[in-house]
Amino acid sequence: MKLYTSLSLPFLIDTLFKDDVLNFAKENRHLSHSRLSSLIGKRLDAAYPESFWVVTIYDPVSGLDNHAVYGYFHKFRYQGVNLVVTRYPKERAYRPKVSLATIIGTENGDHARKAVESIIKKFRARGQSWYCIHAVRKPINLNSQSYITAANYQWIEFKHLVVIVVAP
Repeated sequence: MKLYTSLSLPFLIDTLFKDDVLNFAKENRHLSHSRLSSLIGKRLDAAYPESFWVVTIYDPVSGLDNHAVYGYFHKFRYQGVNLVVTRYPKERAYRPKVSLATIIGTENGDHARKAVESIIKKFRARGQSWYCIHAVRKPINLNSQSYITAANYQWIEFKHLVVIVVAP
């Protein structure tokens, strides 16, 4: 058992939830992506109710052309899957001035990293912040479960990519 002392609550939650996710993924690696992301999301939502959660699980692809993530916790090629988990503190949540879909716009390419970089530029141009921007090239077995307000989460399927954004 780990002993945590003299840590701020957000840091403690970050440390604990990451350990929980890895342990839960290892214990349940036989489950489908959909079932595993749902179980992890429900577990996090129950254990850490002060936060919103987005859990994305997909095939263990590699290479920045196939997948890219900017922000929060990710573990690639772990127990046969790629994991991306975003924690979004409820006290920081607010309705964006402009919808996430409007900021994201369209992405016509098929290179995940370039799409993430393009979306980051769009957020910066509007003076907006984000928690996580994640792109995965299609086709891929990908599932995302969200435990977050609709205004702060966007899943968009483009011709060649799936983009997931969590932002205030």
